[in-house]
Amino acid sequence: MVSHGHGEEGRSTEVQIIEAWLRRKSPATQHAYLRELKRFWGWAGIDTLRQVTRPQLYAYADWLAGEGCGAATRNKALDILRSLLTFAMTEGLLSLNPGGNVEREDSPGSLAERYLTPEQVQAIIRAADAQGHGLALRLLYYTGCRVGELAALRWREVLPYGQAGQAVFINTKSNMPRTVNIPASVYRTMEEQRGEPDALVIGRDACTIWRWVKAAALACGLHTPSPHWLRHAHAWHSLERVAKTNVFQEYLWYEILSISSLYFDV
Repeated sequence: MVSHGHGEEGRSTEVQIIEAWLRRKSPATQHAYLRELKRFWGWAGIDTLRQVTRPQLYAYADWLAGEGCGAATRNKALDILRSLLTFAMTEGLLSLNPGGNVEREDSPGSLAERYLTPEQVQAIIRAADAQGHGLALRLLYYTGCRVGELAALRWREVLPYGQAGQAVFINTKSNMPRTVNIPASVYRTMEEQRGEPDALVIGRDACTIWRWVKAAALACGLHTPSPHWLRHAHAWHSLERVAKTNVFQEYLWYEILSISSLYFDV
């Protein structure tokens, strides 16, 4: 656990506040938030939340830009820090919140820049087939799942549904289950490979699946796609067929309607 503060009592208080801030978040979110905090502490060279200033947060965003991080990544980093600072003020550790008026950067084109055409998706999947990882990429695209959800999927959570199938994914952010349809062609392939009920469907962690997507994309001459690009592609291509925000929001499990609406805006 991160430990910062003035003296042993101060360090203990900050640790308790950080632990309370993280407590109701999923393990994946806790890991991501702690990783960001450690990166900030390492960059800032400070030892307590009381030393964080507003100019320092803007300078950190500038440093991230210099490291090649896009606007979305910088915004996410600042959102995490703002969230902790707000919680720390609420708990009485801080008298003022240095992150309270730190503004997010505008990045209207970032979502559009991650657009893959149906033809590009199919080319990536064919490349993955040649590399032996086609099932993983098909599931990422046809279900719109997150890579962490796919890595955690077990065979007992893959069920028949008419002539096709369904998968029960556990949301990596809320730990809540959601059921998603699997196309018949993909489900038939899965049935041919079905393992023991508690065995993992893919049998590899999220980082490995991420590398599979990158390798397949590179084979098609695409340098930037990640697993989440296939989730975006699923969203866009579904909108072309459905074009109903409430259905779209429920299916992809976006808790905030405005996130779903971003796809309409693009």
